[in-house]
Amino acid sequence: MKVPVVTKEAFTIIGIEYFGKNQKGEIPALWQVFNERDEEIKNRMRTACYGVCGTMDQEGNFSYVAGVEVPEVEELPDGMTVKNVATGKYAQFTYKDDLSKLQDFYGNIHSKWLKENGLEYDLRPDFEYYDERFMKNGEFEIYIPVK
Repeated sequence: MKVPVVTKEAFTIIGIEYFGKNQKGEIPALWQVFNERDEEIKNRMRTACYGVCGTMDQEGNFSYVAGVEVPEVEELPDGMTVKNVATGKYAQFTYKDDLSKLQDFYGNIHSKWLKENGLEYDLRPDFEYYDERFMKNGEFEIYIPVK
């Protein structure tokens, strides 16, 4: 699989955070709650949504923020959080499959693809980028931080 490595500029999102293992579909439920509240973010950029993942702890828990980009944090709605993503180098994957296979897709990236392509995972947040393609055909981008 040919995957570009790109440099992404820093950005900030405001959204709702989940922390756990996503064993019971908590992340799709988080998106539903976020989609009902995203209009509360006053200065949001309307181009896309982001799912920003924190690194996994030893128990398999990780943070995930469903949010939208803002040029600056003016006001933070109740129950929401700010997540800053620094400029960095990322492997950019386009995901077009069923969401039930997403965990396996991530697993293959980490267990095979990075090593096969001579890249090392960088301990920074990875993120998903959802634009109009997601609503049309379920397609979105996954950015994995690399060294």
